Amino acid sequence: MLLIVVTLLLSKIGSGYVCGKLIEIVHKERLLFGFSSIPQLSTSLAVTFTALDRGLIDSNLQVSIVLLSITTVLLAPIIVGLLTKNN
Repeated sequence: MLLIVVTLLLSKIGSGYVCGKLIEIVHKERLLFGFSSIPQLSTSLAVTFTALDRGLIDSNLQVSIVLLSITTVLLAPIIVGLLTKNN
């Protein structure tokens, strides 16, 4: 479980950094992109693992939610960056 959390956090920060590079902002602002969205990811993971522990969801749904989190962590900042690049 620790590996999942660390991987998701690094992917969250990394996706923000890549997005910042795509829209050509400085290093510090790139990191800000990634770090600013960590609280949403943390909440999603906390609720998911709590629901699994309490028997409210099964492991298949938990895996689906974690995969959805990974997907949004990687894609959302990049898409936002691309959409705002010309502004």
